[in-house]
Amino acid sequence: MPMIDPDEIKPTIDSVQAAFAAYSDAGQAYARERNHHPHDAGGLQRTYEAISQTGQAYEDAQSALIPIVHHVIGKAERSAASSMQDADWPMKRHFAAPQAPGTGNPCNQGQGTHNLLRNAIMNGYESPSIESAHAGYRLSWLAYVSTVLTIIFFIAVSISIGGWTLHNAQTDAAFRLGMAVSVFVLVVSLPLCIYKILFLRSVRVYTDDVGVWLYRGILPWSKGVRGVKWRDIEDAMYYTGFLSWMFRSYTVRIGHRFTKTSEIYVHHLAQGQNAVEHINQLHQSILRGELSSVAELEVR
Repeated sequence: MPMIDPDEIKPTIDSVQAAFAAYSDAGQAYARERNHHPHDAGGLQRTYEAISQTGQAYEDAQSALIPIVHHVIGKAERSAASSMQDADWPMKRHFAAPQAPGTGNPCNQGQGTHNLLRNAIMNGYESPSIESAHAGYRLSWLAYVSTVLTIIFFIAVSISIGGWTLHNAQTDAAFRLGMAVSVFVLVVSLPLCIYKILFLRSVRVYTDDVGVWLYRGILPWSKGVRGVKWRDIEDAMYYTGFLSWMFRSYTVRIGHRFTKTSEIYVHHLAQGQNAVEHINQLHQSILRGELSSVAELEVR
């Protein structure tokens, strides 16, 4: 019976494990430096650069593993498909040989075991995508309160200036100046406040196979995504308070294991407590899945 040959994968897995060990050691060295010598800028910079270098080496080792896994599993599946050509077996299509891209039924392209193992190994190394998100969370209405109050304030200021000018201007020049100022305040403040509301509406925290991401922006040059990959997440937490509890609107923090500047802070996240519970559960599930996948490959 055709089998997946673990010996073809093991050398690359060993390289990945060595790269991961170096990456982990660099992270621990940075943590020790930060705890014992927090004011030593040179030492912190050196250890942080070591994290970047070993992290890149780790990703390179993972990238080298992916095509090898594809090749080994694909070879086993094609061998299985060739041995079943004359067999009337319902699962034969599961191991069908790969076809050219864009042809045939997607079910005939070996997506079963191949994709399960591929996804387990590639977890955290693909590009983030909202379309493949597991769950998404938006801001609560409390995030808009300050902007709405600002709009009301500037409208009141504009009306006040216009009303005062209408009743107290002594000359035509003063009248024109007062009305111009009133219109200017309204014309400038309203678009800015509307932009702020649209920007807040664009904010979204979501999770996918890669990590936890914060998407925001409405203009083409300001749209962007930043986040923390599953392998780098320390934990997720939310800050409690009376108003947060009453309105179910929480400040959420997604911690980074190595650097505070890469953490995600989101204020007034609707149902933030559910978001934190989801992130922590998914994080643990993915870590357990990766460990079990690597252990299974080593045993084989």
